[in-house]
Order: sequence, then C-alpha cells, then structure tokens
Amino acid sequence: MFCRGTQILRADKPEGPFVPLSDGPVTPADWECLDGTLYVAANGTPYLVFCHEWLQVKDGEMCAMPLTPDLTAARTAACSKKVCPAKRRALFRRGVFWRMGEPKPSLRKENPHMEPIQIRVASPQDAQAMLAIYAPYVERTAVSFELTPPSQEEFRGRIETTLRRFPWLAVQQGDRVIGYAYASPLHPRAAYAWSAEASIYLAPDCHGQGVGRRLYDELEKILAAQRVQNLNACIACPRGENDPHLTRASLLFHEKLGFRTWGHAERCAFKFDRWYDMVWMGKDIGTPLTPPAPFLPFPEIREKT
Repeated sequence: MFCRGTQILRADKPEGPFVPLSDGPVTPADWECLDGTLYVAANGTPYLVFCHEWLQVKDGEMCAMPLTPDLTAARTAACSKKVCPAKRRALFRRGVFWRMGEPKPSLRKENPHMEPIQIRVASPQDAQAMLAIYAPYVERTAVSFELTPPSQEEFRGRIETTLRRFPWLAVQQGDRVIGYAYASPLHPRAAYAWSAEASIYLAPDCHGQGVGRRLYDELEKILAAQRVQNLNACIACPRGENDPHLTRASLLFHEKLGFRTWGHAERCAFKFDRWYDMVWMGKDIGTPLTPPAPFLPFPEIREKT
C-alpha cells in the first residue's frame, strides 16, 4: 500500500530551488503523513514536526520525530506501527511525539515587531507591485503556465477587467503589497454564472504565515455575497516526484481549505522541458437554490463588503 510521506528538502535560499536531502520520506512508511516543519529543541536535537492524517487517526495527530544531526533520516523508528501501544504511549509521555490538544513546545515565536496586514480591494495602480510578485512564478516555476510575464499595462488591464465582475484583493503590510487573490468565471457560458475560479499569489517570504488562508477567507465571503455557489481552483501538478520548478504545495494548501479534487488532466502543459498535469479542485461556498438567485456583479455589492 502506498502512503503519502514527508521528505526533507534543502535549498540555499528561502525561495529555492529545493533539492532532496533525505533518501525519500522519513516518516513511517505505513502512515499517511502531511507537511513537515523543522524544530530544534533547547538541547540541540532536531525534530521533524508533521501531521499524521485523519484518514488513519481520528481528527489527525501532530507528531514530532527526532532526526539525525545531518537531517537526512529519522533518528528512531519509534513511529513504526510495530511499536506496541504501551511503548507508543511512553514515547508520547517522554515528548518524542505529542498529540494535538496536549501540551507541546512552541514551534514559532510571534514577532511583536511584525506589522499587521490589511486586505483591501485592489486597484489598477497596484499593477506594478503585483506584477513583481507574479513574474517570478512565470519565469522560475511551473505554478503558472504562462511562458513570459505580461507587461505592466497588460496586467493593469487584467485587474480592470476582473473588477467589472469579480473581486481582486490585495494584501498589504505597511507600504508593501505582499500578495493578491482574485476570482474569474469558471466558464463564459451563462449557465456557469454561479461558479467561479480562484487564483492566489504571495511574495516568497510570506508563505506559511496564514496570509493565504486569510485572503481566501475574504475572497469567499465576497463571492458568497455575489451568490456564487461553488469555488474552483486550477492547479499545476508535477508528474511523479516534485521537481525544482513545481511541488504539490498548492494542492495540499487547497486540501486544508476544504477543496476536493474533481478533475485531473495528464500531460496537458509543457514547460521547462517537461510535461505537467493540471488538477481541478473545488468546494461549495453557498447553499444551492432551485432556481438560484441572480448572480450579483462585484460593483453592485462592493460598498457592502
């Protein structure tokens, strides 16, 4: 049986590219696992903090597993299903693992000097700042299937066109735009009026801080007010293992937000001398009515949001 595991990657800089450090996943082979964060204890012991998924454990468990000093492997096989329940409980008590809801070390210190973020409706004047975020996705990754970045004028036009019907949101920290999200029609045919597609892009140093989730929350509130019934995301997916240009991070992020896969197109895009897949994911954000209430363009509800 194949189970999803967590592998350790390394990079010379936060934005990557990342390359494998461990020889495959270091989490137990028969566990369904998700995500991974490095935590170094006060005594210098490195731990991999990961999620043992709800598919196998009710409500899921947050676990920490000690790693070798070079971070290439687990230091103990204590996660193995072969460990008896009494031994497993003892390991939890000793702090080798911890369960969600039980006392555990703090993995991230809050920065009291971090500026608060503000989410607002974007304007065409944001085009330069947003293009600076988007262009590296085009040039260095397969997250976007565009091959060359749009001009600033073209990007400005995209914002203007979107705002005539759907929300385009900017997230700002101080004077800096650090991300954006917008909605677009799932399909131009009239019967699709109650379905939308979402897109989201963040600056490289703003991942993993909850910014994306907050953007999505605001976007969904506005779309629900527009009477959109379901929200969809079209996500690039590597074939086989992650590669230097694309990982499954976006798929996992959308899973956490309640999206479920409903379509998978194989070998549908070619970039960086390799083929990529495309995955469609979606979620309901409203209660379907028969017949549905008319869709409301964004300008009609903008003052109420």
